[in-house]
Amino acid sequence: MKWFLQCIRNYVNFSGRARRTEFWYFILFSILLMIVAMVLDAVCFGHPYKLFYSLVALFLFLPQLAVSARRLHDTGRSAKRLLWNYLALFVWIIALVISGLSTLTGETAAAIGFFVVLCIGGLGFLVWEIFFLVWFCLPGTPGANKYGPDPKQDENALPGRSGGPAAPGRSGEPAVSGRPGETGINPKSEISSEIRRKVEGSEKAVTSEKAVTLERPAASEKATASEKAVTPERAAALEKAETAEKSSLASEKARTLEKVRRIRKIRTSGASGESKSSGESEAPGSISRPGPGGN
Repeated sequence: MKWFLQCIRNYVNFSGRARRTEFWYFILFSILLMIVAMVLDAVCFGHPYKLFYSLVALFLFLPQLAVSARRLHDTGRSAKRLLWNYLALFVWIIALVISGLSTLTGETAAAIGFFVVLCIGGLGFLVWEIFFLVWFCLPGTPGANKYGPDPKQDENALPGRSGGPAAPGRSGEPAVSGRPGETGINPKSEISSEIRRKVEGSEKAVTSEKAVTLERPAASEKATASEKAVTPERAAALEKAETAEKSSLASEKARTLEKVRRIRKIRTSGASGESKSSGESEAPGSISRPGPGGN
């Protein structure tokens, strides 16, 4: 019943794709509704094709046309084939009416023409409908095509369905609905929706943390590369500073040695001057000194 209701919700939706399950369940429930309408007409009006049958047929015409177009899209075929189908049916009916009116003249040729139009048109229309029946029974193209994504993959991607991830939450809680046309969690389960929101939030946090963790090695690699690039410049600067320091130490050492030489020279010159002066003072005294028995 859900497939039939989905087709009713997509009353005039001729875009997208419809899987075989959706199409044939709609056909099944449409036939059941038509039978019920015929029974009501037979009971109320004494004929099966009266008011109720006409109302049901009009109500189901557009949904049947839309789901047929989506079923053709699912097999990768254009829905224009439906247009040509109804156009051929309309032309055949017009030809039947014209040939049928011509039989009122009582001519044999007109009767033969009506019979030929009836047989050839009916046979051609039957063959064309067999083609449609085969197309409607074919499986859809796997994966997305130019008419939209695969409806089977969309359904299996919902949590809680076979082939998809399990619904978050404890056992016994309602799972996510995988019915076509329904999105989200069962509206009766507020706990499940809260759990799902928490799980989605934690997944986003883990994803962002992984992204940051992956960015950190890249940043460290960039920093190491920049350090390696700067290392030769630093080495040259250190070498230059060391050379300047050595030169300053050498010049300071030279100045210190020069000072020491000057001090030694001064001391040496001072000592020699004192010795000369003492020698000169002692020499005259020795000449004038009298002998021990001079008197």
